[in-house]
Amino acid sequence: MQNVTHQIQIKDYLTAISPTASEKSLGKSPTLSDKSSQISPTASDKFITPGVELVSKLSFSQIVSTASRQLSWSHFVELLPLKDELQRDHYFTLASANRWSVRQLRKEIDGMLYERTALSSKPEEVVKQELANVKDNKVVSPDVVFKSPYFLEFTGLKGLYSEKDLEDSLVAHLEQFILELGNGFCFAERQKRMIIDGEDFYLDLLFYHHYIALLPLI
Repeated sequence: MQNVTHQIQIKDYLTAISPTASEKSLGKSPTLSDKSSQISPTASDKFITPGVELVSKLSFSQIVSTASRQLSWSHFVELLPLKDELQRDHYFTLASANRWSVRQLRKEIDGMLYERTALSSKPEEVVKQELANVKDNKVVSPDVVFKSPYFLEFTGLKGLYSEKDLEDSLVAHLEQFILELGNGFCFAERQKRMIIDGEDFYLDLLFYHHYIALLPLI
């Protein structure tokens, strides 16, 4: 089925004052270090397509040491075929930080999450610094969070449609919409009234992102 892509404009951000998100301890899964020692060269060739060259590029032993308590071997089966180092590190970092299941990781890779973030268009050093902030400081920036475009084929809208039709459909499929927005979003209010310079304005949909303490307006 061909994806229907809808552009959603994030009109503005309201900086919200909230307590800093507390660091969450990561749960334990079957360790990669334990399993890797049990895998023979023949078995590992099954998963590592370009073989030794790709393992060398990944600095595999270093990855095992870093992520053995966070990701299972099945996660790495999904990550190993990715050839771009920054792309691989992006999925590795978010999968570790958000405790993605293997199914979720596969979904995000297939949906080109990294390629749709603003981060992917930044210089290499900026990308590395942003991912390091997520790993080391549990700090997430808007460039990591927001995507373009968003895939909203679940709305069932085709051809020309009004802004009201889109709003109604997003609310009707709110769970799917929040999943497409990404981790950390929650719905706040519909048709939020705001008074600016004595005039009434209404926001179609108001969300909150608790990692970056922002209120995205749609």
